[in-house]
Amino acid sequence: MKKRYLLPALLLMAYSVVGQAPKYKKADKYFKAYQFAEAAQAYEKALKSEPDNAIVMAKLVQCYVKLENTERAEFWLNKAMDAPLTDASYYRELAALLAVNGRYTEAGLLYEKAVTANDEESVKWLQAYKNLNTFYEDSLLYKVNKVSFNSGFSDFSPAFYDNGIVFSSSRSNKGKGNKPEKNYTGFIDLFYAAADAVRPIPFSTELNSKYHEGPLSFNATQDTVYFTRSNFHKKPIFNREGVNNLKIYYAVLKDEKWQNIQALPLNNEHYSVGHPALADSHTLYFASDKPGGYGGTDLYKIIKVGGVWQPPVNLGPEVNTIGNEVFPFVDEKGELFFASTGHPGLGGLDIFYAPKEGDNFKKAENVGYPVNTPGDDFGLIVKGDAGYYSSNYKSAYDDIYTFKATRNKQLVLLAVNQEGKPLSNVQLNISLADAVPGKTVTLESSPSTIDWAYGEMSRLTVSKRGYVTSEVNFAKEDFFRYKALDTVRIVMPEKVAPNGDRLVQVTLIDEEGVAILGGKVELTDVNTGSKEVHVVRGDGSVAAVLHSGKSYRLRGIRQGYNDAVLNISGHRMNEIIAENELNLRLKAKELFASLKVGETIELEIEYDLDKADIRPDAVQLLDNLVAYMQKYPGVQVELGAHTDSRGTSVYNHALSQRRAEAAVAYVASKGVGQNRMVAVGYGESQLKVSNAKAEAQHQVNRRTTVTILSNSGL
Repeated sequence: MKKRYLLPALLLMAYSVVGQAPKYKKADKYFKAYQFAEAAQAYEKALKSEPDNAIVMAKLVQCYVKLENTERAEFWLNKAMDAPLTDASYYRELAALLAVNGRYTEAGLLYEKAVTANDEESVKWLQAYKNLNTFYEDSLLYKVNKVSFNSGFSDFSPAFYDNGIVFSSSRSNKGKGNKPEKNYTGFIDLFYAAADAVRPIPFSTELNSKYHEGPLSFNATQDTVYFTRSNFHKKPIFNREGVNNLKIYYAVLKDEKWQNIQALPLNNEHYSVGHPALADSHTLYFASDKPGGYGGTDLYKIIKVGGVWQPPVNLGPEVNTIGNEVFPFVDEKGELFFASTGHPGLGGLDIFYAPKEGDNFKKAENVGYPVNTPGDDFGLIVKGDAGYYSSNYKSAYDDIYTFKATRNKQLVLLAVNQEGKPLSNVQLNISLADAVPGKTVTLESSPSTIDWAYGEMSRLTVSKRGYVTSEVNFAKEDFFRYKALDTVRIVMPEKVAPNGDRLVQVTLIDEEGVAILGGKVELTDVNTGSKEVHVVRGDGSVAAVLHSGKSYRLRGIRQGYNDAVLNISGHRMNEIIAENELNLRLKAKELFASLKVGETIELEIEYDLDKADIRPDAVQLLDNLVAYMQKYPGVQVELGAHTDSRGTSVYNHALSQRRAEAAVAYVASKGVGQNRMVAVGYGESQLKVSNAKAEAQHQVNRRTTVTILSNSGL
């Protein structure tokens, strides 16, 4: 087990207590007051009368981790694993301790037991640990390094200032006569380190008191600071549980000194507020364990109106959990970064980000390895693609790290004919991920350079009159397989077929001439009745060979459109097909207008394996639903998602729920009120082919459904 060191007074961490009998009250009191040596002794004494109490053992593990007693922590963790558990939350608590030690397989087994015991909170953790690779898929983007000025004490929570950072540290600040707290090294002060610093200096004699000063945030002009400080008046003030709570203070810079130090009005003697993060001059985010939150410590924001701070607003369930959310930071794009124990992660505190959405934030996402580790990772700040964060991974203390992400590169695209000759004036369509509309450009010469942003490009499609359209698909991980300015070579054969036959490119288009994605082209030989079905490529086209002298019927098919049919007689083939290209124009039709309450329609939406992203071909179908719901504002619908039977039922249910939620999120992004839609993941509970073996049968089971719940005003 690795050594770990926490500074609970500034982490605002809330821990659960045993609270089952009077004999644990004393131990719980020690634990909550961070007196871990005394707590460990009291818990061990209590275990003599209840030797199988796994939750007490879990507390012992945490005590010995804090005390850096690896041998005793490992001993009690293994005993807790063998003890009988009576509550699903105990499985969760032990699983979290296993994750801190990198024992994810064992943690996953405990989460599975918790899910079996109907613990809904464990479902997301089980899903995460069944797909552990998702935490590592972006790891090659980052380069992380420890800064040179870390000490043998705890250094953490940086904030940008001047040409460097201000951070919190329990290292010595000479001249103050610091005395170490029990179980901890020393009082925490603020230090400044320039970008090239080797030895930091105390930041401010005005702000550094004889007690704790911690996480802070500066305004844009860096003449006002909001900072965390222990609650004291000449001496520390403790609440009735023996905890010295935190408060947020602010100060202004005048004559090169920080002056007018005042407490914010949101402070309270009965709970902590801390970790201030300014988004702008009138919006402040912070962490607090105030009553009425979702868990131990939640994130809040306050807004200044007319010079007066308004009451705090909880950031809600997309950000806050039953665990602890701490150390907020808002970047220049308005994205929120924070640390959490309640969202699935690699262990301890992990760092998450939540994109801005109006006045709120979207669902938080894990930043991933190597920034996140089995240790506590927190206090991230970023400018552009670089920044700082704190971690105690493989260390007895918190250290500060730098990170830099490489998210953009260029590729060289070389389009050639079958003889290897470069082609000019090629049309290039770049398909983007996450259903974002792509773009089409003309490459006047070949080779040409193209920009590639990580996670954004999914397909390159090249076309040129007289040549077969070709494409290259890109998975997210392909970004790491290509170096900057690597060449992507695409061969585009001329449209010729043997023996005078015709190789024809057939494209499905709508009434406005836009390519239709996800459709099919049915090619029938009129004389023999033989039929070929071609699935369109990323540009909405197929390549089909038409034999000289034969007659054909072409049918374009796509859900949400009327079929388009074209008959081609053998003697008129050259007249109908110009330059080996042919368009089939499909007319859109309403999919939902005739549906009544309770009726269901299946949408031909396909997903990539184990993914919930809305693909570009699905967008066109969902746009039908958008148009319908905008036309009839009284309609309410259920969007259901179904999986095949491969994988566990728990995993499939979670995957289908994510897919249903992704469909709802897309429709909502087009202006349809989210309160008019319900996302339901059915998993494998309603299979259409119960004993599916072939891939086509599995595809029948994978489907998205729309059910009309209400059509008032229709």
